[in-house]
Amino acid sequence: MIVRISGCLNNTTVVELIDAIQKTQDRKKNYHRLYDLTQVELEITIKDFDFVLSHAWEKFNVAGVEHRVAFVAQDEFTLMLLDLYKTQSRKYAFHYVEYFENESDAIQWLQETD
Repeated sequence: MIVRISGCLNNTTVVELIDAIQKTQDRKKNYHRLYDLTQVELEITIKDFDFVLSHAWEKFNVAGVEHRVAFVAQDEFTLMLLDLYKTQSRKYAFHYVEYFENESDAIQWLQETD
């Protein structure tokens, strides 16, 4: 699934997005999503990452289900935040988080298997 987001993205809107996506996710199937952040203005801080990741873990953590999440962004600030988010996500057992500057690379990575 590709999720295209535009406008302001803050802590509240991220939680709302997670909740909306969780309602569409079959909890027994692998979770492979691409989030397109190329049209987003981020108002989220590094401090918010733990809250967001904790909420995502509550909604999506199912034993045996693989979570593979790709983000696409193009501005340097967002890419730096995504690098920190990727690192922070490991402590919530989200081991397959990656970010890209273009959608085709992100889709290719999402389709890879280990």
